[in-house]
Amino acid sequence: MNNAFSAIALYRAGRLDDALRCCLSALRSASPPLAAFEIAAEIHLRRNQWDAAETLLNEAIRYAPDSLNSRFNLGVVHVQRKKLEAALAHFEHCLREAPDNVEYMNAVGNCLRLQGDCTQASRVLKGAHAKAPKHGGICENLGWVLLSSNPHEAHAHFEAAFSAGNRSARVAQGMTESLIATGAYQAAVNLAQSALKEFSKNPELHHCLGVALVKSRRSTTAIDAFRTALRFKPEHAEARVNLAVQLEQQGELGAAEQELREALIRQPMCPEALFHLAFLKSACFSEAEEQLLRCALREARNLNDKGRLGLALGRVLEQRKKHEESMQAVLSARKMLAPSSQYCPESDSRRTEELILSHTQQSTRNAQAQEAVSSIFVVGMPRSGTSLTEQILASHPQVEALGETGVARALLQKLTDLNGGQYPQNWAQISPQQRHDLRIYAQGLLTDRLPRQENKVLVETTPGNHALVGMLAELLPSARFVLCQRSPLDTAISLLQHPLSPEHDYSHRLEHLSHRFKQFARCQQLWLRQFPNSCTRVMYERLVTEPEQTIRALLATLELPYSETCLYPHKTQRTVRTPSAAQVRSPIYRSAVQRWKKYHGALSPLISSLEPLEDAHQADLRSTS
Repeated sequence: MNNAFSAIALYRAGRLDDALRCCLSALRSASPPLAAFEIAAEIHLRRNQWDAAETLLNEAIRYAPDSLNSRFNLGVVHVQRKKLEAALAHFEHCLREAPDNVEYMNAVGNCLRLQGDCTQASRVLKGAHAKAPKHGGICENLGWVLLSSNPHEAHAHFEAAFSAGNRSARVAQGMTESLIATGAYQAAVNLAQSALKEFSKNPELHHCLGVALVKSRRSTTAIDAFRTALRFKPEHAEARVNLAVQLEQQGELGAAEQELREALIRQPMCPEALFHLAFLKSACFSEAEEQLLRCALREARNLNDKGRLGLALGRVLEQRKKHEESMQAVLSARKMLAPSSQYCPESDSRRTEELILSHTQQSTRNAQAQEAVSSIFVVGMPRSGTSLTEQILASHPQVEALGETGVARALLQKLTDLNGGQYPQNWAQISPQQRHDLRIYAQGLLTDRLPRQENKVLVETTPGNHALVGMLAELLPSARFVLCQRSPLDTAISLLQHPLSPEHDYSHRLEHLSHRFKQFARCQQLWLRQFPNSCTRVMYERLVTEPEQTIRALLATLELPYSETCLYPHKTQRTVRTPSAAQVRSPIYRSAVQRWKKYHGALSPLISSLEPLEDAHQADLRSTS
């Protein structure tokens, strides 16, 4: 017993080696005291020596089954070793014996969170928070639980944890991630950089900094942050995949492939590494990697992971020329993703009607704008040639291509701020003064995005801005709009095969995909009719089969002199932040024309539905030949 008392005193004094020796001496006695087991185990816990701690705690529980402290610490060991079910059993046992103990409530809630049961975790942690609102650990865990569903509230909890004295690297990471989730990218960069002054070797904070920099469109600096994270934690799969994505977007396809394969060496079943490797144009899957992908698909629990891996499998099979099997894999993946779709055909139709009503009330712009072209908006359905068109224009010496600038989103928000209005519902009702204010604001947004001291034409490429052409054309008389158009069936096939951001979730169901195309076609006709001098149409098929003739005509329409560099867009070095990042690094190719014919059997309902649009497109091609 004297050894046990000595161990307690030494442990409290921070003399852990001496305390451990006293504990081990006490444990050799005929009746070892429980305190010796527990103190020795806690010392091993502090040193991350999980095996030794688990052995001692199991002995302690056999010696004293009612010891809640031993059970709690054994649960902590199981969490560290990712034995979450065993950990939860111990934590829940402790909570049943002491239902008001907030430490036990916090442990149960955190374990439920790690198991993915955020609903139950939130219930338990909110109960704990009600009892101890300034408990730093509870506030932190509530932040993690709420991060995906309510990032603003999550950020408030992380800040409360920090104020309560929990100033750990994990709290700094949570604060940074919640800022990223709310769109406060620069604030996230600043916070991560500040936290790294104290936690300079923390890989998670370096990774968070990289993500925030990507969102802030600073790819080169982001690459440095991801590489720093990997220097401190080479097995960090997410950092390695994010590094690979940035390298791909900068055109370093070989380096991107190398990073993805390294991620798979360290974590063979990493879903994101398998996914991005499958869609990297320069990479070819081996038979072993295909089997690994199939295995990951079978074992994936998350429906989103299963859907993305299914699309990746479709891509691999497509590379092997197994077209029917490829499309079956794609359709199966889309079926898995369909329940997550928020697309509403009725709302889409209603919005198109509102666009037509708002802009047919305005007079057609017959006169050519007097101002020189200062900005070009490239719009269209995704996978219709928008990235290729942007890359061609970016190759012109008088052009600065910035990808997606967010100008249109900012204008929509400004419209709401001015009078609470929405586009297009209230567009016809805004006053001349408000229209003038919006025009000045729009011009300022574009000017701010141009590099200093450069008199270049800005090119903005956001395919979704197609629905906003009317607003942009009226506010920016010196802007031009390149309306990209491709065979509806070829575009539809490509949309099915390539995963895009959530706003394109109409691709999950064939009937929704068909409906979206029909609304797009109606808008296309509206803009060409109402703004003939501001809008020009580029046919993808003409662009890839007759590139010089088509590019000359396009540049002339945009009031740009012809430049032969536009014929070789793959040689232009720039960051491309779209799923076509790898494709635009290749010379202009025509192999993607009429791809839909390979899938006629599997997609007959979609083909039948889109046949009138396809016929109209082919007629347009013939008329412009």
